[in-house]
Order: sequence, then C-alpha cells, then structure tokens
Amino acid sequence: MGSVNVLACVAATVAAFLVNGVYYGVVGAPAAAEVHRPAWATPVVELIRNAMLVLLVAGLVAQLDPDATGALLLAAGLFLIPLVLFAGAVFHEGTALSAAAVHLGDWALKLLILVLIVSLWR
Repeated sequence: MGSVNVLACVAATVAAFLVNGVYYGVVGAPAAAEVHRPAWATPVVELIRNAMLVLLVAGLVAQLDPDATGALLLAAGLFLIPLVLFAGAVFHEGTALSAAAVHLGDWALKLLILVLIVSLWR
C-alpha cells in the first residue's frame, strides 16, 4: 500500500477548481434552469465537491499505488462513472447531448488533474 501526500491533495483540489473555472470560461456553461443563489455559493460548493472527490482518489491511490500509466488508467476508469450517469440523463431525462458533453469534458479534466497530481506527487 502506498502513501498519499496531503499537500498534493490540497493542490489537486485547488488545481481542479481553477482549471474547471477556465474550462467553463472558454467553453461556456450550458444554459441551466434559473437558479437563485448567492455569488459566493458556487466557488464554495465546487471546492467542497473537489475535496470530496480527492478523498476518493487519494484512497484509491493509496491502495493501488499506481505509476504514471496506472494513474492514467485509474482516471480513465473513474471517468466511466460520470459517463454512465450522463448517458442516463440524456436517455432518460432528455438532457441535451451538448450540455452533457460540456460537463463530461469538465469531469475528464477534473479526474485527470486529481489522479495525476495525487498519484505522482508522493
């Protein structure tokens, strides 16, 4: 069993948050239903979501002890989860394929960043 660097987990959480912000700034966020929330809520919720996800990634990395290739395979395997969820949303809920594709791009980047940083910075 490998170890995990706590600083790497914090850095991965912040890096994923920043990259996702740039990603949606470039690609644009899909139109959503009108939601009223305070301006501070989105960054706080996104940082918490990334922190929760990095806990899962850190646990898997500690158990699997992947090298760079293993880290890429782990990220690809984890990507199947949002892929299956968005496929269900498109098929069963009528979510626009374009919106699902934008969010899948976000998940792909997020998982790649989290897994690579946590796996390689130990």
